Amino acid sequence: MSTRKDKFSKKDRYFMKLAINLARNQSGLTGSNPSVGCVIVKNNKIISYASTNINGRPHAETIALNMNIKENIGSTVYLTMGAMFTLWKNTSRVQKHL
Repeated sequence: MSTRKDKFSKKDRYFMKLAINLARNQSGLTGSNPSVGCVIVKNNKIISYASTNINGRPHAETIALNMNIKENIGSTVYLTMGAMFTLWKNTSRVQKHL
């Protein structure tokens, strides 16, 4: 997957659209937190997905990563919002599962 806008594949666009739709489904239900969607894909197959829960906890990425901990290595995460800074600052939940 490329970070350049013009280099996203049709599959990248498809999986990201799914993540956006997951986020939209929770819109207005996540308290002060944004509604976020997360889709995790490995070998072009969705292995887990989630959206931020009611009142904003747990976060979408936490739920999705916990669904298939052993399958996460080598996968691609489509997330409608960047993972929380604190996840990357210390030993993160993302690193723990990847």
